[in-house]
Amino acid sequence: MHFKNLPQRPRIVSRGCRQTPLSRMPGIIAPGLRSGDL
Repeated sequence: MHFKNLPQRPRIVSRGCRQTPLSRMPGIIAPGLRSGDL
């Protein structure tokens, strides 16, 4: 029971925190990183 609660907590937090910045970062960082890399 402890194992199911531990892996489920970080999985939902990692996905929510990662999907939020990834969706907003590519719009603002995508053009900035591409222009700097090129």
